[in-house]
Amino acid sequence: DATKIGKKAGSFAISHYKTAAVFVVNNSTGKGIADGFAEVFQAGEGKILFNNLYSDQETDFRTTLIKIAATNPEVLLLGGRPKTAVDLLKQTKELRLSQPIIFHERNAIDTKEFLELGKAVEGIVTPSAIISQNLTNDELRVLQNYQDRYQETMPVWAAESYDAIKLLSMI
Repeated sequence: DATKIGKKAGSFAISHYKTAAVFVVNNSTGKGIADGFAEVFQAGEGKILFNNLYSDQETDFRTTLIKIAATNPEVLLLGGRPKTAVDLLKQTKELRLSQPIIFHERNAIDTKEFLELGKAVEGIVTPSAIISQNLTNDELRVLQNYQDRYQETMPVWAAESYDAIKLLSMI
């Protein structure tokens, strides 16, 4: 759940930084991540210098990013849906915000548009699930079939979908 992801991000952040800015999409996921992050980060004596949500229809983040820069946080917790994530990250770098970024939306990170940002997104940290290394032969076959068909490693969201369909077939 989103709050748990936020808590993991907060735990990581407080072990490295004392101040943060939070700027995430205004939906249940964004709110949950922001709340979980704040709970753990502040419990660890961290200070949140800026905390704001944005509409998933928003495309120009510059005004808010300038406000964030003025608070000079040590780390940024950013996040959004894939369609807004690229604009948000691109504008963060355009405005020369050099703070490390914890980015909560791993689905955005799996996109071609995100990867095309190149050096602008190097070093971004994201809380994410991983595909287990202890796989059955059936699971290994599925991963290989995906690799053969799409010429890429199966992203976590596809693996989660596979698991969900497998569970549904058992009902």
